[in-house]
Amino acid sequence: MKVGLLAARAGGRRLLSARVAHALPRIHNPGAPGAARDAGAPSSLAGAWAARARELGLAPDGSQLAAVERLARYDAEASVPGQCALRPWAYLYGPVGSGKTLLLDTFAQHARDARRGGGAADNPSRVLRAHFHDFMITVHQELHALQARRPVRVRKTLSGLEVHEYGEPDGSSAIDTLAHVAKSIADARDVVCLDELHVTDLADALILSRLCQALLQHGVRLVFTSNQSPSKLFESGSNRTRYVGVLAALLRARCVPVKVGTEAGVDYRALAGMAAAAAPPSLLKPAPRTLAHRASGRFLAGKPGRSELEAEWVSAHAVAGGEQRASVPIAFSRSWSVARVTQNSNAARLHFSELCAADRGAADYLALAKQFETLFVEDVPALSRRTAEEARRLITLVDVCYDAQLRLVLHTLPPREQLFAALRDGEGRDAPAEGELSWMISRCMSRLSEMTHSPAPAASAAPESEPIDERAAWMRDQPALKK
Repeated sequence: MKVGLLAARAGGRRLLSARVAHALPRIHNPGAPGAARDAGAPSSLAGAWAARARELGLAPDGSQLAAVERLARYDAEASVPGQCALRPWAYLYGPVGSGKTLLLDTFAQHARDARRGGGAADNPSRVLRAHFHDFMITVHQELHALQARRPVRVRKTLSGLEVHEYGEPDGSSAIDTLAHVAKSIADARDVVCLDELHVTDLADALILSRLCQALLQHGVRLVFTSNQSPSKLFESGSNRTRYVGVLAALLRARCVPVKVGTEAGVDYRALAGMAAAAAPPSLLKPAPRTLAHRASGRFLAGKPGRSELEAEWVSAHAVAGGEQRASVPIAFSRSWSVARVTQNSNAARLHFSELCAADRGAADYLALAKQFETLFVEDVPALSRRTAEEARRLITLVDVCYDAQLRLVLHTLPPREQLFAALRDGEGRDAPAEGELSWMISRCMSRLSEMTHSPAPAASAAPESEPIDERAAWMRDQPALKK
């Protein structure tokens, strides 16, 4: 790759590839021209995107500009009552690192800005931006809470088995708990923006299809991002297609598709990692938790990596005054006993087998993200077809850490490039990963590249959104995406 020399305003010079210099956001310089947001909120989504791009030093490519234009047309049509009755939702899709999340966040911020100064029924809090994991876990919590309020009678069958029969509160008529959750969302939100739509659980698919239908009836606008196009949603597996076909058909029929990026396009997250790795340490300053700097961490491999992890852990718990065992509350009244936690509860250290070989999921990882600022993960092995489920859990863990801006210190037994190699490319008689799993691996490696090359965020910076609450009302009023 050709390397060029770029001048830095702050003084000194840094070596970056010509491609990185052209395509990727520069190291953020608050004093640079155009870095400050325009006075007053932009009057259009295109204006909001242009202001955001200037602020972050981005050079948007053609596909992103086309996506902004398409999303802006959808937004304008959706603002006219009855104008987009057939397609009231939007669906942003494209390859990993193409800018979907940044565009979704810009859309959500613009929707909130457009509601500032309105009446009680038209205010910024009526726009929700959440990760899909957070959203579905909150839906499950609400369903669980509604079920728990119903009277229960336990009886035994002739064979002695206990059967729980649920009645209705105060003898009232039957309650559709999912319709009740949909109304709660509609009462609090007009627009719901969900990042990374990805359904692997059939129960989630059935719940989501009914929930989306109910939200459609309430007039709630939904905006999704995903790596897969609407036509390719849930296409693998005959049984899976059978059960989630209703949801896939609903999304295809009701969503305006918005393509972001091209299959051979730029992975901006990977380039961010290259830029940070190539820049001299003197130019790397702690970045605020903006939409362009989401998470940080370290990727440590082999025996040298274990020594580095050990040294960083010793330093962390020495500053904290030692380590302890702690109980981490998880959704649905569960808890996780974590053996190694610093005394100040800022950091936790877990073995890969505790995190990914056990029966864990997004709810467990979100609980860790809510409880700690740094997560140490050790002894991640090379992953293959035989450990595909563990690989999926690791990918979910990285997704949660990335979205929650949790610092991740990851130690792997193989080098970085061999972590998913056997699974991605195939090994022996095993076929290479295809479809959903293939792009999940690509997304995970893209995020790890950005996270483990990014400088640590400023400690005083506000998080992008509040951690998930035990009870959503609905998912609590979130602070603005950007001050």
